[in-house]
Amino acid sequence: MKTVTVIMTCFNRREKTLNCISSLCTKNPQCQFKFIIVDDHSSDGTVEAIQKLQYDLVCLPGTGKLYWAGGMRKGIDYFLDQKEYMESDYVLFVNDDVDFYPEAIDRMVEVLEHRNRAVLVGNCCDEKGSLTYGAVCFRKMWNKPLNKPMYYLLSLEESHREADTFNCNCVLIPSGVVRKIGNFDTKYTHHLADFDYGFQIKKYGYKIYGTSFFVGTCCYNNRKGTWVDTTLSRKERFLKKEQPKGLPRKEWYYFLKKNFGLVTAVRYSLTPYIRILLKR
Repeated sequence: MKTVTVIMTCFNRREKTLNCISSLCTKNPQCQFKFIIVDDHSSDGTVEAIQKLQYDLVCLPGTGKLYWAGGMRKGIDYFLDQKEYMESDYVLFVNDDVDFYPEAIDRMVEVLEHRNRAVLVGNCCDEKGSLTYGAVCFRKMWNKPLNKPMYYLLSLEESHREADTFNCNCVLIPSGVVRKIGNFDTKYTHHLADFDYGFQIKKYGYKIYGTSFFVGTCCYNNRKGTWVDTTLSRKERFLKKEQPKGLPRKEWYYFLKKNFGLVTAVRYSLTPYIRILLKR
């Protein structure tokens, strides 16, 4: 039986959080789970409910301003600092809105046991069975038209292909890899930290693959009221883009320059503004 340390954040989604924790523990008999949960000052009783669970877990308090990347950094710091996690075989990064299928993590562990120097991304789907989050590939930047998405998800049939990075909804990483690479970059508030971490994993010589099966359901985040909502005015979209949960200019430019170079950073840092101006 493999020991898996789960690192996750939560904020005011009590039922989803509890379901995620329970679905991992009750549906994967071949894994022993330890949980490091960072609650960013929930007001809906999430912490109290978590503390009543009879699982091996610790719930760390947030300030209410950690957002996702900050919460994950706190959880990863705790994992790296505490000796009790030294014996963990794997680290599992998850979002608390994933409803896991039976034996999903057991199957992921089995796959990684036969792959050297690899990280495995659990592909998620919506209620209709369509791929929503998973292993990510970026297109070649120097000849990509501006109107084409920068990245795409690898399908289940492409599980043999190496990915560039991942959505962090479900990512299984050998614990030694996390200890070698360390924590998320402190430059990121909410988005991009997972993409950036995947790129760092690749730079260290590890391979990233997606699963050939869905690990659970996780629907797309609702885009209504966000900076990509085309029903909003241009001014509203500009303002929302610069908010922590949008696509802040400095963080986006930093991500592009760090992972793709100066020319790409200059070119694609303008793309969101063009999109807003064209009402796309």
